[in-house]
Amino acid sequence: MFVRRMDMVRGVLRDRRIVIRLTMSATILAANWLIFIYAIDASRVLEVSFGYFINPLVSVVLGTVLLGETLSRGQRLAVGIALVAIAILAWGFGNFPWVSLALAFTFGTTVSCARR
Repeated sequence: MFVRRMDMVRGVLRDRRIVIRLTMSATILAANWLIFIYAIDASRVLEVSFGYFINPLVSVVLGTVLLGETLSRGQRLAVGIALVAIAILAWGFGNFPWVSLALAFTFGTTVSCARR
């Protein structure tokens, strides 16, 4: 069983495009973790949770832009309502939620890099 898995790993490592995608994805995921650790250490837990709250919306946007997904009318309406709600919550922070957006985009981009 171990030998078969190593053959699969060797096959993946021979494909340059897959190795590049995996490297990009791992780098972006590492950035996500570094931002997370920084934010927790800096007592910005609310911004961290907000970032992971908006992550599904970022994933939907990246899916439509990068992967060519199409949304139905109801889905577009739901995304629009979610955008308004997120804008209202972000306004309540009093300053621009950089940490939240960085976490959401790095996590969403990690998934997009791996799938593309």
